[in-house]
Amino acid sequence: MGVRRGLSARLGRLFAVQLTVIGAATVAGIFATQAVVEDLLTRQALALEAEHYWQRRAENDGHPLPDTANMRGYLGGPSLPADLEGATSGFRRLAFEGQSRLVHVSEHAGERLYLVFNAGQVSDLAFYFGILPLSVVLLLMYVLLFVAYRWSRAALSPLVRLARELETVDFDRPGGVALHLDAVRTVADAEVATMVDALDRFTNRLDAAIERERLFTRDAGHELRTPLAVFKGSLDLLARNPDRPSHDQRALARMRRTADDMESLLETLLTLAHEEAMATDVPVEVGDIVAEEAGRLRGD
Repeated sequence: MGVRRGLSARLGRLFAVQLTVIGAATVAGIFATQAVVEDLLTRQALALEAEHYWQRRAENDGHPLPDTANMRGYLGGPSLPADLEGATSGFRRLAFEGQSRLVHVSEHAGERLYLVFNAGQVSDLAFYFGILPLSVVLLLMYVLLFVAYRWSRAALSPLVRLARELETVDFDRPGGVALHLDAVRTVADAEVATMVDALDRFTNRLDAAIERERLFTRDAGHELRTPLAVFKGSLDLLARNPDRPSHDQRALARMRRTADDMESLLETLLTLAHEEAMATDVPVEVGDIVAEEAGRLRGD
């Protein structure tokens, strides 16, 4: 059988599991936020920008290419930068002018549009409005869980001290069972204080029960053994008369066996009344017991 873990250990393991789950969920949220902001929203914006450009280009062949602080557009042809050559339709990240850029390539009426987007500012926005707040929330939850764990251990401390006190109780103490619960009572809350008071009342009742057991053991050893010894001695004297009829001899023998049984039962009860009574592995012949009981029923 494995060693049972204490309540404090189980509580610590529970808080560790909570921290792990919350941390994993927060980290997953951080990466999900970054992915949504940098990839999904940015790609959707580039796709809409390309669609808008082709619509304006269909209305006016001289419509200018997109050119903003974060995005520049190029049409396929001799003026296309070498970094964009070979890029096929769709989204991809390419090294453009020595930096990583998100590139969207679209085709319309035999022409190809290259939109190069600088995702650096979007990454900054994702960090300040997504990653940083979630990280602060994660740190705050860690701190709150740690404080709750410390408070829980402080709340369990009186219970642990109470359990240790109960483990060291001496039931054979001459003056009765003594529980030193003053130290526990000073740091206990209302619930634990109620338990301590109940244990004090229980100790008083237990002392009375132990005292009654001691009185019974002492009186039974004298008041019951003495008359039984006199009864057995009288039976022995009666059995020495050889002139008694056989049916009297059998009756005396039955009385003698009954007295022996009473003495054995008395010794057993007195032994069980002591805490040190230990069971012994003594082999017993069941056949002999059955034969003895059968003889008693027959009146042998």
